[in-house]
Amino acid sequence: MDSDKILSQTSQLATLESSTKTNTALAELTTQLKQTVNSNATALIGKMGSLGYNAITLKDSAANYEVYFPKEIKDGTLTIKDKDGNTVQTVDLGDTAAGKSGVVAFKWDGKDKYGEQLKDGYYSVTADYIDKDGVSATTQFGVYPVESIRYEDGTSYVKLGSVYYPLSDIVEFYEKS
Repeated sequence: MDSDKILSQTSQLATLESSTKTNTALAELTTQLKQTVNSNATALIGKMGSLGYNAITLKDSAANYEVYFPKEIKDGTLTIKDKDGNTVQTVDLGDTAAGKSGVVAFKWDGKDKYGEQLKDGYYSVTADYIDKDGVSATTQFGVYPVESIRYEDGTSYVKLGSVYYPLSDIVEFYEKS
């Protein structure tokens, strides 16, 4: 064998060894970063988390959803609107949720205010209410306090309301006001 071939093969082996070590180091770094993200996720407990939307899904003429009320409800109105912003249904909170606070569950049969069945799809949900202290407030579907963090197969899941969402699905975290 001539010396050029020997040098070329030695160089190729050194490059291969370097690449293998780099790949191993990157794999270890990825594992460490995932562990750091998972550890840091626990700091979100007690903060508010937003899904970035307030739309519920009406499917098979029914929708179950939750809305977070930071203080006890005295009176108010929950409003359901279609994709064009038209009010299709309202719920009197004084009749259905007075005295409740926290995450409150609602069921909607998909009927509009005239009793007509609406098409399956997305509908926005907001609530204007008066709390027990007489203070006016507004809330919506999709904003909840972070109750817990669950880890599964290297992914962090955040509990908002009664549902666990992947951390990547939450668009904003902020302090409770």
